[in-house]
Amino acid sequence: SETERIYSKYKNTIEDNLEEAKKDLEATMQLEIDAVQNFDYKLFINEFNRIVENHASKILDYKREHNDLAKIAFLIEIPISRVKIIGFDLNLQEEAIKGRVFPITKSMLEMLKKLEKKIDYIIISVMHENYKSVAYCVYAFDCNKSLKSQLSKIYYSFTYKWQLSPFIGKVKLKLVK
Repeated sequence: SETERIYSKYKNTIEDNLEEAKKDLEATMQLEIDAVQNFDYKLFINEFNRIVENHASKILDYKREHNDLAKIAFLIEIPISRVKIIGFDLNLQEEAIKGRVFPITKSMLEMLKKLEKKIDYIIISVMHENYKSVAYCVYAFDCNKSLKSQLSKIYYSFTYKWQLSPFIGKVKLKLVK
């Protein structure tokens, strides 16, 4: 979708804006590359925890401001790259994640349990970066039930397949004519 945006922006004026179009395209592609090659699960889980704790700290405020609410649900959006994900199960065995699945980890589950008896539902929407409108996958948890029991599998962590490649170094994109 980002490539489509760039195309639409320059399609009628490409002759006069070739360098700008090239820079926009380069920057968009580099963001995708950086998202994968710089991915760090510990940073991801820290950010996930920050978001959940931020939601949790506002529960009483939400209830006070909206005392007529019948139910409270939290939506957590997770942007991911289109590159294949590798999950590590609880025995630390690698597993290629196939289909429209996102590896919910033990650490994520532990953080979500802090919300379990305080709200009614937790929705996790996993989106590819620069998505248009359709989620890659969605998890909906009923907090009146055990969160763990609502998952078919729990992972220890995950990374992108590219990070497990045998080469060492960083990719820096440079488009040329």
